[in-house]
Amino acid sequence: MCQYSSRLVLLLTILVAPLSQADARPNADWSPAVIDSVVYAGETTIIEVSMELTRSAENLSLWVVPELRPYVSISPTGIADVAAGEQILFELQISVDDAAEPQRVDGTVHLRSGKETIARPLPVSLDLQWPSIAGPGGVVVTYPGTVYAETSAESDAVLLWDKSAPPSIPESDDVGFISIGFLSNPSGEQIEQVFDGAPGDDLGDFQGTIEVDGRTGFEYRPVATLGGDRVVIVPIANGFVQFSEIASSFDSEGPFDQVLEAAELPD
Repeated sequence: MCQYSSRLVLLLTILVAPLSQADARPNADWSPAVIDSVVYAGETTIIEVSMELTRSAENLSLWVVPELRPYVSISPTGIADVAAGEQILFELQISVDDAAEPQRVDGTVHLRSGKETIARPLPVSLDLQWPSIAGPGGVVVTYPGTVYAETSAESDAVLLWDKSAPPSIPESDDVGFISIGFLSNPSGEQIEQVFDGAPGDDLGDFQGTIEVDGRTGFEYRPVATLGGDRVVIVPIANGFVQFSEIASSFDSEGPFDQVLEAAELPD
């Protein structure tokens, strides 16, 4: 009988002890309860976060999972001792590099004692996007964070140029840039008629077609009287969208193709 009682006590100890340890852990009440943020390449966002524990705890710190560390930092990281019901405030800073590609990043921020997570983590989701600007003719130009973008007051075209150059709109071809313009075509004329010249004159040599937002664009290079190294002309319902690259001093290749790939044309 005594042997049976000893075994029963041992079994209850094994079952109850982990439950007692779990009950001793505090619950964290985060505010906001979830962070789901859109952040653009080249930008920094600061989010204020508060946390309240149901039980007191000692020697605490905040820890960010590796997936978020290229973009997320916390201040302060060390919290030391916290009393039950005490509100702790900290800042979560999200910084995205200019060269970041659009993507979704998910992770968590953990409240730790030593290396052990002691409460429910804070879910963090980042939607990394490129910035965009409304262009002429209803075009939306989405561009990498490595370039500046501004609408020219003189031509109503959107101009994009490399951030290695000054932030003001380029005034000469010495600074490589991309231009997105719009030409109205209410009478439905052909490209050669609108641009007043056959391929090889205004438009340059025809290189073939290229898809832009599900439409067929026509690529020409080099371009003579229009200026530039490449021009892609996309017919839309009421005119032509003209993408031109004057890229004599771009530090890196690729922005023109990236802009073409990400452009949104009107229906």
